[in-house]
Amino acid sequence: MTTPDDIDPVSNDDPWAVVACCVDQFVECFELFPPANIAEFLPESPSETRRLVLVELIKVDMEYRWNSSLPVLLVEDYVDAFPTELSPDNPPLELIIEEYQIRYAVDELLNVDDYLRRFPTFRGELEQALGIDPDGRDSERQAAHPVELEFHSGDELDDFELLQEVGQGGFGTVFLARQKSMQRLVALKIGANREDDEPQTLAQLDHPNVVRVFDQRILPCEGLRLLYMEFVAAGTLRQLIRQLEHDSKQAGSSVLEVVDRQLVGVGQLSPPDSSFRKQLAAADWPTTVALLGIRCASGLEHAHSRGVLHRDIKPANILLSPDASPKIADFNISYAGNVVGANPEAFFGGTLAYMSPEQIRANSPLHSEGPADIDERSDVYSLGVVLWELFTAEHPFGKEQAERDWLRTLEHMLARRKEPRPNTFEASTAGRLRRVLIRCLQFDPADRPQTARELRLELELACHPELAELVEPPQSGWRKWLLQFPRTALFLAAIIPNVFAAVFNFHYNRQEIIGRLEAGNWLADFMLVQGIINAVAFPVGIGIVLWYFESTARALRNSQELASGEQGRLLRRTLYTGSLASWVSIAAWLIAGVAYPVSLHLIAGQFPLGAAVYFVASLAICGLIAASYPFLLIAVFALRSIQPGICRGRVAALAGIDYRGLARQANVHLVLTALVPLLSITLLALLDTNNRMALGWLSFGGSVGFLLAFLLNQAIQHDVRVLDQIDKEEISKSPTHRR
Repeated sequence: MTTPDDIDPVSNDDPWAVVACCVDQFVECFELFPPANIAEFLPESPSETRRLVLVELIKVDMEYRWNSSLPVLLVEDYVDAFPTELSPDNPPLELIIEEYQIRYAVDELLNVDDYLRRFPTFRGELEQALGIDPDGRDSERQAAHPVELEFHSGDELDDFELLQEVGQGGFGTVFLARQKSMQRLVALKIGANREDDEPQTLAQLDHPNVVRVFDQRILPCEGLRLLYMEFVAAGTLRQLIRQLEHDSKQAGSSVLEVVDRQLVGVGQLSPPDSSFRKQLAAADWPTTVALLGIRCASGLEHAHSRGVLHRDIKPANILLSPDASPKIADFNISYAGNVVGANPEAFFGGTLAYMSPEQIRANSPLHSEGPADIDERSDVYSLGVVLWELFTAEHPFGKEQAERDWLRTLEHMLARRKEPRPNTFEASTAGRLRRVLIRCLQFDPADRPQTARELRLELELACHPELAELVEPPQSGWRKWLLQFPRTALFLAAIIPNVFAAVFNFHYNRQEIIGRLEAGNWLADFMLVQGIINAVAFPVGIGIVLWYFESTARALRNSQELASGEQGRLLRRTLYTGSLASWVSIAAWLIAGVAYPVSLHLIAGQFPLGAAVYFVASLAICGLIAASYPFLLIAVFALRSIQPGICRGRVAALAGIDYRGLARQANVHLVLTALVPLLSITLLALLDTNNRMALGWLSFGGSVGFLLAFLLNQAIQHDVRVLDQIDKEEISKSPTHRR
C-alpha cells in the first residue's frame, strides 16, 4: 500500500493518495476499536477511486481478522456487503489472491482446489497465480490452525517484558521489549510458529545497514515464535518523508532534527556523537539523500552477496538509527537462494507503489513472469523509487490512474513506468543524483545499475565532485575539446615530444658527429638518410598508436550504449595507449640509431666506428627522453577526457582497472625525464667541454621538460588517489571536495 499522507481524501484528486489516507485512518481506528467499519472510511467519489479504496481496506481487514480472534470473512462476504462496488459474478482477483496468501501465512489447513470451485471463472488465472497444479496433484497443504495472538504492553512472555507495540502485520506483531536476562531493549516480533525462511535469512546478514537479528525462541505449547532483534529507535524513512515533505529548507540538519525528536519520544535524550551525524549536519539536501542512499545500497549489497533478495523495499521498511544511519528491515517476503528448502514463490508479494515492473508483472496472471524471475535489479529499482520520493517529496510516477479492474490498474502502472524521463549531464550534486535515480527507474532491468554495489558507487559519485570529473563527460573547456577530437589530441601528444627531440638530435648529430668527420661529402649523405628515416619512422610509429586507439575513438561516438564490461575493456585499452606510444617511440629511436650509421656506411662505402657509436648513443638518449612525455601526456588525456567520455557517469566500469600500476609507471617516466638529461649533461661535460650548444639545450630543455613532466605526474597521481577510493567504504565518509 502507498505511504499515507495527511490529506483530505474527498478533495484530493490523486487516487493513490486517497487510498493511503483512507487506509491509514482505517488502521488507526482498527487498532483502537476493532473491528472498524469499512464503509465509514470510503470516499464518496469518484467511483473508480472509491472502489480502489474499498479493495485496499478489505485487504487490511482480512489481514487483521485472520491474525486475531475476530470472526474471519471470505471474499464472498465482502462482495455481499458491497454489491454496488464489487460484482458478485466477477469479484476482484486480487482479493482472492490476498485471501489465499493470508491464509497460507497463518498456516491454516488449505485445500486450494476449493478456490477453483468457489471462483470457476478465474480458473486459469488462479492456477498460474497460486501455483495450483492443473491436474489436481499436490493440492492439499497440511498446517496447524491459526494461533490467536493477543498481547499488550506490560505483558511478560518468556524472557521478555513487552513495553510498547511498534508495528503489526500479517506475519506478526512487533513490540519494543526488554530482554530480562540480558538487560537490554530489543524489537520482539511475535508470530505463529510457521515454516518460513525469515530466521535463516536474517541469520546470514551482519551489516551496519541491516537490522541485526539476535536470535529466536520457539514456544511450542503456545505455537509461537519469538524473533528478537536490535531496537532501532529513530523511526522509519516513511516518517521522515512525511515530516519533511513541507519543509522548504530541507538539508541534512533537517534529518537530524526529526531523528532527535523521535529519540526524545522513546526516552533517549542524548543523541550520539558520530561522524555520520557531522556529515549530515553540513550536507545540503541532494548530498543528504545520496549519503542515505549509499548506506541503503550497501545494506542491499551485503544481502545480495549472500543470496538474499528483499523484494519489499519501501520507506516503512527502512529504519533510522540514533546517528540517522538507515537500516533495512522486514525480510518477511525476502528470498534467500542459499537457504535449504527456500523457494522464491513463498510469501511473494510486496508493496505495489514501490515494485519494479518485473515484480508487478509477476503479480499479474496476464504475464508469464513469476517470482523466480525477480533478481537484485528489482531491489535496486525499489530503492530508486524510495530515494526519488525522499529527494522530491513526490512519488516518481505521480498521480496514477485507478481502473475499475485490478489487472487493468497493473497494466496502467506498467505503462506509466515505460514512459521515458529526460536526462541531462547537469554538473551539480542534484543533477548527478537525478541521473542515478533515473537509471534506477529504467523499465528494462538491463538499463539499470546491475547490482546494489554499482548503485552504491554511482551514489558516491553524486556527492564527490572530484570523482565525478573523472567519470562524467566534460561539458566545456579543453577536456571537452580533446574529447571531441580524440585522434587529433592523441596525435599531438605522441608527435610533439618526438619532434622536439628530433630537432635537437638533428642539430647535435650534424654539428657534433657529421661536422667533425674529415673526408667525404658526409653532410649531403646525412641529410638524405635523415630525410628517409624520418619519413618512415614517424608515420609508422604514429600509425601504430592511432591504429591501436581507433576502437576507442569509434566507441566514443556511441559510448552511452556500451555495457559496463565493454566500457572497462576500452578503458584498459586506452590507459595502455600511453605505454604503447612510449615503447613505440623508444623502439623507433633505437632502430634509427642503428639505421643512421648503417645507411651512411652503405652509401659512402665506409663509416667510422667511433661516429657510429656516437650515433647510437645520441639517438638512444633522445629516445629515452622523448618516450616519457607521450606516456605522461596520453595518461592525463585518457584520465581527464577519454575515461569520462566512455564511462558517462557509470563508476562500475572502472572496476578492475590497475590505476596504481599507472601511477607507478608515471613515477618511472618522471624519473627518466630528470635522470636521462642529467646523465647526458654529465657525459658531455666529461667527454667534450667545448660542446656548449648541447650542454645549454640539454640544461634548459631538461629543466623545462622536467617541470612539465612533474606537473603531469602530479595530475596523474591526484587522479589515481581519487579513483583508488571508488571501491572502499571510506569514500562514503566525506561529502566534501578532497584536495
